[in-house]
Formats: sequence, C-alpha cells, structure tokens
Amino acid sequence: MRKLRKRIVGLMGCTVNNKNLGCMALSYSLVNCINEIAKKESIDVEFVFFDNSATNTAITKLRNQLGLLDNQAIIAKALEWDFHTLKAVGRTIKHFPDTMKSLQIIKSCDFIVDLTQGDSFSDIYGQDRFYRWTGAKALVEKTKIPLVLGPQTYGPFFDDKVKKFAKSVIEAAAIVIARDEESKEYVESFCSKSVLSTTDLAFMLPHKKADIGAQSKIRIGINPSGLLCRNKTDDSSFDSKFKTDYEKYMNHIIDWLKKQQSYEIHMISHVGNEAIDSMGGIDGVIYHQECATPIEVKTLISSMDIFVGARMHATIGAVSSGVATIPVAYSRKFSGLYGALGYPYIIDLQSLDTEKAIELTKEYILGYIQLQSATRAIRSRIQTKSNLTQEIFSDLLRGEA
Repeated sequence: MRKLRKRIVGLMGCTVNNKNLGCMALSYSLVNCINEIAKKESIDVEFVFFDNSATNTAITKLRNQLGLLDNQAIIAKALEWDFHTLKAVGRTIKHFPDTMKSLQIIKSCDFIVDLTQGDSFSDIYGQDRFYRWTGAKALVEKTKIPLVLGPQTYGPFFDDKVKKFAKSVIEAAAIVIARDEESKEYVESFCSKSVLSTTDLAFMLPHKKADIGAQSKIRIGINPSGLLCRNKTDDSSFDSKFKTDYEKYMNHIIDWLKKQQSYEIHMISHVGNEAIDSMGGIDGVIYHQECATPIEVKTLISSMDIFVGARMHATIGAVSSGVATIPVAYSRKFSGLYGALGYPYIIDLQSLDTEKAIELTKEYILGYIQLQSATRAIRSRIQTKSNLTQEIFSDLLRGEA
C-alpha cells in the first residue's frame, strides 16, 4: 500500500519528563494511540513536544517503551505568551526568541494537540498556571494551524476574566474533546462550541500484567497524594475545601488494615516518592520507590487486588488493569470521569465527613470482589469511548477532520 504523506503532530501540555506519572501517562497514551493509527493507515508520523522540561533521555525512554523510531519524536521550546501580570510580561519578553523559533516549527505541523496535562485548563491551580498555558493556546490559534483540545477536564473557571479568556480559546479551537460528560456540559453552558465527549487517554496506556504467583494475603495498594497531606510534597497551588480530614482518614484506614492481618499493604507513589516523603515510616507497610515511567507504575499497580488512590491517573491504571479500585476524589474531575462510566465507588473528600469516608472505604474494601466485577463491567464503556478517540485522531491524520 502506498504511504500517505508524512504527518507532523505538535504536542502541547504533554510532558515526558515529570515526577507526576499521571501527566506522563497522558502523553504516552496519546503518542501510542496516534502512532498505532498511523501504522494501520500507512502514514509516516512525527511528534514534536513543545515542552521545556523534556530531555533527550526522557524522549528515548518514550521511544523505547512505545516502539517508536529514533526520528519520530523531537523536542522544541514551549510557547511563552502571557501578559496578565508584569512578571508574566517579563517572562514572555525573555523567552520571545525561543517562542518565535517554536512558532516556525508549529507552522510546519499538520495539527497541534493540547492536553493541558489533563486537568489544568482551569484556575483551580492558580491563575498564573492558567494564563501561561492558555496564552500558548491562543497564540497557536493565531497561526491558523488547527488546535485540537484533546481529552481533558474543562474548568472550573472561578474568575470571570479567566472564564472569558477560556471561552475565546475554546471557541477558536478546531476540535474540543472532553474526557467526561460533566466537562462537556460545563463548556457548552457558556460556549457556543460543540464538544465531543470521550474518556481519559490513560485508559489506553499499555502495560505488562504483573505475574506475582500465589499469595496468602490480599494485596492492597495505597496511593497517597502529596498534594493533600499535611506534609505536602506537591507545591502546586490548589484551592479546594474538604469535609474529610485526609490525614486522619489515611492513618485510620492503614491502622485498620494492619489489625485485620489479612492484608499485605503496599504504599505506591504516582508523583515522585510522595508515598515515602508524605506518609513514610509506618511499620508493617511495604513502600515502593518511584517508578521511571507510567507503564512501569501501571504494571506495579496491576499486581494489586485492591487499590485506594488519591491520584486520579493512578486509579485509572488500576481500573484499566482490572483491579478493585477506590478513587479518593479531591476535585470534580473524579466524579465527572467515573460518573460517565457508571462507576460509583468513589470517596469524595469534598462531600463526605471523615467518619463517613472511613466507614465507606472499609465497606468497599470488605466487598472488593464486587468492585472487581464493576471494573470489568465498565470496560466495554471505556472501550466504546476510547474507540471514538481513535476515530477522531484517525480522521485528523487522514486530513478529514
């Protein structure tokens, strides 16, 4: 079959070198999805990461784990186009030469996909982060190269000016894809843009099913969040209020599990070594060092019987590998994602008080066989939504979108 012309895909808000393996999982999944489509369609595809944190070592790891050719992924500087404060203006001026060079590369791309690291198209992490990344989107739209807002959470946008800017960028995008119905409905409540709804890209992340042999105890993985612990290991700006005392909740669950004597407790990080740094030193708990790639951590998670996770992409790794999963939700991105899939076993820190959160978690752990069945039951829904994602990128690669 004759190969179609080469397609160059620019990637923004997609990191391959980040302690947060959830952000990397999105990048790995997106690249793998597009590359697999390209092979089926006999299309040559090259990826350009517009990411200041990317390194040649990180790109090599991605190529090796996903089976890419040496020339299929390259790095360029991220765009700096933010004028909302004097500090932002200074940064934009400082990086202006690099931005102009990257713009020339963008003009050679067939389309740009921006994931905003999955959940950062919002002011929930602060306005500096919002304006810096949204300004880059707006600049791409000025080039007339199609900007695809890939599967992600949209909002909430608390500030009126933030919401207005987001609206202008969303409406100028070529395609807007939400990873849940809640985000779709939210965007369409204040934008005229039609929004496609799929699901999180990380459900498509490949992994190797861990073979651990016969076990005498139930293996339960605990994934704490350094964003939520009092001993914070994640310095992201975060504005949210909880009814649950997260630290008290975590300590109670671990103490209870130890007393049952039927569980083997594994503490698993998904961002750096946050499990050790934020909740280290608990006797009777097996601590795992940080993994280098999202594929490696998903393989580790797949060896668990039960998984209690506060990092959303850690829970996605668990659900998609058939593990009984209890997502511990700190924002509506959890309810939006899992609600759309019909998976109700969520511990919502914003709506549940500490005692109720503890009680419900114990109930879910004791009934983990039911949760295992539930993860298998939603796989067909996940696959249907993932198929739509593949169709969208297939059309884009063929130039039909």
